[in-house]
Parts: sequence; structure tokens; C-alpha cells
Amino acid sequence: TLLEQGRVQDAMKEQRSAMALQEDERAHPTLGASLNQTAFRLTALSARLGPRATAERDLQEAMRAQTQFIEFTPRESIFRKLFPYAEGAWRARINALNGEYAAALEESTRIAAHVRKIEIPPDNLNAGDFRANFMRNVLLTAATAAIKSNRYAEAETAARELFELPPDPIAFGDPQDDSALARTLLAHAIARQNRAAEAREVLRPALEHCQEARKAGAT
Repeated sequence: TLLEQGRVQDAMKEQRSAMALQEDERAHPTLGASLNQTAFRLTALSARLGPRATAERDLQEAMRAQTQFIEFTPRESIFRKLFPYAEGAWRARINALNGEYAAALEESTRIAAHVRKIEIPPDNLNAGDFRANFMRNVLLTAATAAIKSNRYAEAETAARELFELPPDPIAFGDPQDDSALARTLLAHAIARQNRAAEAREVLRPALEHCQEARKAGAT
């Protein structure tokens, strides 16, 4: 893919072209709903690259696409249960990427508390996976913002919960990448609390994973 080739701007241009298709008068009414994941991927990229106004505009487009998608889901769908927290979760991420760490931590912590309470039927494994992936993004924001705010005990709590989430069964890349990132954040938070030996032990598998990935050609 373009992203794997490091061609981020080209990837964003391609995603914007896809989003523009819904403005075509010939477009099917359901097209916007089918573009929801493209819209959120675009939001993630624009949030990292700025400017903020562009990221905010892309977020609104993503929420519009997600609203259309939700209309086609069952009443008890996990997507409907997570939807009220989607915009806040993304805004927390945008805040963190723009250096507004206190606001990002407060919002991501608030959202995580609500999402934990969402009940998942024991026989609905897919719903559990979707909730875990939603929490993965929220906890990543919380742990990062807490570290940046020098609030290391809170960072440890968020990073530990992040690490304990089940792996993403539909991840595009190496599923161990998420675990390695969680370990890195957790080790950082622990080390900053004067527990260096424990931090090294937590980090060791992540370093081994990175070394193996480099041997396999990762950059």
C-alpha cells in the first residue's frame, strides 16, 4: 500500500478522492456509510500531520459517514453502543497530538470508564473484539497523554489495561506490534516511578520483537 511505501501524502490524496465520490450526483445513498473506515483513516493521518483545522474537518466528515453506517446496523449492535463515544475519543487523540495532554487524558479516561460498562453477550465474540479495539485507541491516548503530563501512575494503569486487551484479530500488520507498543508505554511509566528493574523486564519482550522484525526487513 501507499502507506507501507511511506507515501503518506499520496495515501491521503487517494483517501480524499474516495471521500469525494459521495458528492457525485450518481452516487448511491449508501456510499457514505461504506466510506466510514476510509474517513477515520484519513482523520488519523490528518491529525498527525496537521493543521488542526483540517483534522477537525476530516473528523466531522468521518462522523457523518459513521452516522450513515449506524443507520444500517441492528438496534443492539455494538456499533450503536460505541457511537456516542466515538467523536470524543477522536477529539482526545487530536488533543494529544496537538500537545493538549491534560484535556486528552481527561476525555480519554472519561470515555474508557463508559466503554468498560458496555455489556457484551458472551456468545458475541465479534462485539467483544470491536469493543477491545475501541478501547485500544482510547487507552493508547490516555497512556500517552499521562506520560506527557508526568502523571506516571495513571499512565501505568492505562498502559497495563492496554497491554491486557486481547489481540486484534483483523489487524493488518504484525499483531505483536500492539503488544510491543503497550509494553513500551508500560515500561516507560514504571521506570519513571523508580522501578527500573521491573521496567526492563516488562520491556524485554518488546525489544526482542523489534529485533526480530528488523532481521525480517522491517524499518
